[in-house]
Amino acid sequence: MKKFSTSIAITLLALLMFNLALAGETPATPKSKSQINKAKALKEGWPNTPAGMTAYGWIEAFNTDEKTMQKFLYDHLTRKSLAERSMRARMSSYRSLVKKYGTLMFIDCVESELSELTATIMAEDTSQHRFIFRVDKTKPHKLEMVGIVQGGHGHRGH
Repeated sequence: MKKFSTSIAITLLALLMFNLALAGETPATPKSKSQINKAKALKEGWPNTPAGMTAYGWIEAFNTDEKTMQKFLYDHLTRKSLAERSMRARMSSYRSLVKKYGTLMFIDCVESELSELTATIMAEDTSQHRFIFRVDKTKPHKLEMVGIVQGGHGHRGH
């Protein structure tokens, strides 16, 4: 009787595996952090451009903490941009912006090109602001600058 039960179990397992194969069911492959972030960005409505993905990352870093923002800036700014303004000055601006705006949230895309994005971003107090994100036109599309349009005039933040 034990032999019969084992052979039934093996047969059922084989049928199950066969059915899964027919249905195209395969174990999910783990996604990289960048794939997960891209999916989240697209779901939120960010443009699928180098400027859009970089802007999404900047907002995520901004909303996380100072250490995360500093790492983001080191990893994503162009060498030229890093040379033009010290990290100390950038982090001072970051702290001022956090104090002024609090948590930021993407509202919509105003204008989008491969290397530049103008977006409406909502501050924690629900005020809305135009942010401009510009990345290098060539790969790896490093961040050149982030600016905030204030009263018709741009203010360069990073």
